[in-house]
Amino acid sequence: MGALSLRYCGLTTLPEALKQYTDLEQLDVTGNQLYALPEWLGKLTHLKKLYLDDNELMALPASLGNLTELEELHIDKNQIIELPENIDRLTQLKILSAYDSGLDIVPESLGHLLHLEEVSLGNNQLYALPESFWQLTELRTLNISENRLSSLPKDIGNLSKLTMLDIGHNELTTLPEPLGNLHSLASFLYISNNYLTTLPASLGNLHKLRYLNVTDNRLTALPESIGNLADLVELRLYNN
Repeated sequence: MGALSLRYCGLTTLPEALKQYTDLEQLDVTGNQLYALPEWLGKLTHLKKLYLDDNELMALPASLGNLTELEELHIDKNQIIELPENIDRLTQLKILSAYDSGLDIVPESLGHLLHLEEVSLGNNQLYALPESFWQLTELRTLNISENRLSSLPKDIGNLSKLTMLDIGHNELTTLPEPLGNLHSLASFLYISNNYLTTLPASLGNLHKLRYLNVTDNRLTALPESIGNLADLVELRLYNN
C-alpha cells in the first residue's frame, strides 16, 4: 500500500488496524480530532510523507524518531508546545511544516537535520531559535513570521541557498548585516510588521530579489544601496 488518506473523517484516535500497513509511504489524517498519536505509529518505518494538520495534538510520540525514511512532516494547526528531542533521527527530512502548531520552543536537535529544504514555523510563540538552526544550509524557504522574535543572529547569513524568507510580524528592531549574504533570495523577502527604524546597507546585495515588503515598520529612510536591486518588481513601503 503506497498512500492512505483519512482526511476529515471525525477520527479521535488512529485505527489500530493501520499498524499492519508497514509498507505505507504516505499517511494523511488532516482535519480530524486527534488529541494524541499512538506509539505504534513508529512501526510504519517506510513512511515518507506524514500529514497531521488541523487536529488537536498536544505532543508527538517519541516513536516518531523511528520514521527514519520520513521526508515530509506536516503538523500545521495543532497545539504542540514543543517538538520531540529525538527529531534529529529523521535524517532524511526535507520539509517541516509547523505553522500555527502551538510551538513555544524548538529543540537544538532540529539543527542536525541537514537535509531540510523547507521549514515553516510561522504563527507560533517562539522567542528565539537555537544556534544550531542556522547550520541548516540546505534551506530554500523559511517562514518564521508571526512569532515573538526580537532579534536575528549574524549566522542567518549562512543560509545562502534561501530563495524565500518571511520574518514579518515579529518584534525585530534591527537586522544583521549578514542578511545581505543571502544572494539566492529571489522570490520574496517579507520584513513587514516589525519595529525597524533602519535597514542594513547590505540589503542592496540581494540582486536577484523580485519582491520586498517592509511595510508597517518605523523607517524614515531607505539605504542608498536599495538602488542595486535591479530585478525588483514590487516594493512595498507603506505605514512607515
